[in-house]
Amino acid sequence: MTDSTSLTRQCYTPEFKLRLVHMALKTLEENGSVAALARQHNVNHNLLYK
Repeated sequence: MTDSTSLTRQCYTPEFKLRLVHMALKTLEENGSVAALARQHNVNHNLLYK
């Protein structure tokens, strides 16, 4: 059986989400990597594309 703490999902505040989306848009405008931005903030890059 697995530890129940490893099965919890990360919850992000709306402010954090909005800030990351703005950073991702700016990164795309500058021909940067959204995946790298996601790694810096410990989120999956697919979350930023959604």
